[in-house]
Formats: sequence, structure tokens, C-alpha cells
Amino acid sequence: MNRKLILLTAVWILSALVLTGCFGGGEQGDPNATPTTVSEGPRTDAQGQAVPDDLPIIPGAYNLDVFSNATQVNFRVDGSIENVMDYYVGALDENGWMPTRAPDNAIGVTGTMSRQNEAGDSISLNMSYNGNGDFVTVLIAISRK
Repeated sequence: MNRKLILLTAVWILSALVLTGCFGGGEQGDPNATPTTVSEGPRTDAQGQAVPDDLPIIPGAYNLDVFSNATQVNFRVDGSIENVMDYYVGALDENGWMPTRAPDNAIGVTGTMSRQNEAGDSISLNMSYNGNGDFVTVLIAISRK
């Protein structure tokens, strides 16, 4: 397995654990805050960081954050892992991201997908369902060649 992909996956899993509160401690945000929904047109987070043009964001996404020079994108969306995965199977293909040898997985409350484009860039999606809020936290990591 490619060393870069292993590192990307490790960062992704740790980010998922932190964002879903599995490690405890730290600020978790205001649970009563009004979600900020991603709007059509320019897609930016609250700090003005833009989502890469070749990265689709599922309609209804909220609490969008863009990190590390737009190589990591995190957000929440109401619904199930299956609905999020169904959306991204088509949306990633439409944006030039093709399946890799790693299969898409949905096991229990988590889901993973990985894709690659013609330029050799890699994208990994990690999803975690939160039953208390009935939402999915989506973590997307992009590795550019």
C-alpha cells in the first residue's frame, strides 16, 4: 500500500475520532448552535476557506470546515451513511474521481470510500453516523500529486 495513502488514512481516522468526540475533552462546539448550511455558488467555510472545485459537497451539508490548504474538508449532513455514500458514488464520478482497488465500505456506523483522478490525485472519504443527532460527519482528505 502506498505510504502516502496510509498516512492520509491515519489522519482521516484520527480526525473522525476527534470530530465525533470519541477522545473526549476539548471544545466540542455549542450543541444548540444553528447549523450553517453550505450554499450554492462559492463554497467557503466560516473563515473564507474555499472547497476545491473538483470536490462535490452533498446538498444539505452544514458546519463546513476547510483545512490544510484545502486538502481536508469536514462537514455534517443529516441522514444515514448509506444516503451519503449513494450521493458520493455518482458525484465523485461526475467530477473525475474514479474508484481505486479499495472497495467502498459501510460497516455499522462508519463508511469509507477512496478515489483517484487522471492526474493521480487521491481522495478519501470517512463517514461516521451520530445516532444522537441523526447526522453523518464526513471527513474528506485530498492528496495532490
